[in-house]
Amino acid sequence: MNEPGSHYSNPYPHQQWGPSTPQPWGGGQYPGGYGVPGAYGAAPFTPQPKPPLRHVALTRTFAACTMLAWLLIGVFGFLTFATVTANDGGDSTFNGWAHWTSQGEGLPLMGGSHAVVFPGVLLPLLILFPTLLSSILILCNVARRGFSAVNVVFGVIGAGVATVAVVDPSAVVGTFDNDSSQYVDAHYTFSAGPSAILNVVLGVVVVLLGIGGIIWGGKAPVPAAYAPPAYTPTGHMPPSV
Repeated sequence: MNEPGSHYSNPYPHQQWGPSTPQPWGGGQYPGGYGVPGAYGAAPFTPQPKPPLRHVALTRTFAACTMLAWLLIGVFGFLTFATVTANDGGDSTFNGWAHWTSQGEGLPLMGGSHAVVFPGVLLPLLILFPTLLSSILILCNVARRGFSAVNVVFGVIGAGVATVAVVDPSAVVGTFDNDSSQYVDAHYTFSAGPSAILNVVLGVVVVLLGIGGIIWGGKAPVPAAYAPPAYTPTGHMPPSV
């Protein structure tokens, strides 16, 4: 191939084609070595770090208070939930766990009528139970904004159900036939007690705490992403504009 006059002969016999010795990976074969670990002229490319969480202590406080609100609904259930006043005189009261808390008979129905009092705090506790689970996850810094939104939704539902019991405490009294329902409506008047009112207050507190978690549960601003310098065949940085 290198014979004189050959079409593929080397016009410079004293120079060899290609490098005489293998060049190391990096600066020799790729001048500048941008983005190549160990090459001169540039540091290795590193991935963008995740932005830190903000207001961790505050969102954990919101979550802990939400759990406390759920527990207080059960504790305040031992207070008077409703006062029952008979139209012919005499009052009776029952608490949020459907226990009669004062002297007097509980709804002495006549004529074969029947009624039962259900725990007034049971339904709010069941509705707000998901907020207890989501608050545990918020304490672990898991999807703080998402689970705070969950707390807001269930808090609104729980506060709405509790409001119904305040407006009409007889909603927790169950009757099994139309005659019993008419008897209760005709002979008794119900008024809400502190347990029913506190259910509403605590439901609103859960909503406000969830809104606070949404507002302050974000991450720090993401810094500008790192981009390695452009590679040029000459191995030099491109001129800045």
